[in-house]
Amino acid sequence: MSLSKKQFDVLCTLESSKKSMSQREIARCTGFSVGTVNRILTEFTAAGLVCEGKLTSKGLEALEPYRVKRAV
Repeated sequence: MSLSKKQFDVLCTLESSKKSMSQREIARCTGFSVGTVNRILTEFTAAGLVCEGKLTSKGLEALEPYRVKRAV
């Protein structure tokens, strides 16, 4: 799955959080509107990447191709 910049930012925000986050909290952290966060979370929930405001193992797998490897 290819992620847009906004989708990537939302996933990274959820990954860095140690707890479940509300749409308003995600919007505040990312600078996106609540409507944008709602749309992205709806897509992620349907795809199984997010469940109840938390990242799933499938969500972590979606971030894996974007990880920096062998950085100097």
